[in-house]
Amino acid sequence: MKKKFIGYYSPSTEEIEKSWGNGIFAFDANTLLNLYRYTENTRNDFIRALGTIKEKLFLPYQAAFEYHENRLGVIEGIEKSYNEINSILTENFEKNILKQLNQYKKHPSILIDKIIKIHDDFLLNVSKELNKQKAKHPDFK
Repeated sequence: MKKKFIGYYSPSTEEIEKSWGNGIFAFDANTLLNLYRYTENTRNDFIRALGTIKEKLFLPYQAAFEYHENRLGVIEGIEKSYNEINSILTENFEKNILKQLNQYKKHPSILIDKIIKIHDDFLLNVSKELNKQKAKHPDFK
């Protein structure tokens, strides 16, 4: 029964060593697509690790096909993240906070307009920082 349901049993040390010695490494599309999602250091480490087992690598046709089918969508999704973060911050302030802050416009000591200006400056700084980071982002296309 153990041979029929091998996935439910932990391999022995000998089986593990045999797998590392004789096995092959096959990746699915997400493994390859994640290279776009990793930081540069992680991506380089992963590629360097693959180099140590390059004779044992196998890329199934289906994985290569799915990679190519989804590649541009993943890249575009990552590129859109810069604008999405900016939109999230702006929209949440306008929809959820600004109306509540405006209740205090007539407060004798709280300068709501000054607080809103600080927030606007914050958004401007976030936008500048995101643009700076976007400019450094690799062009994977």
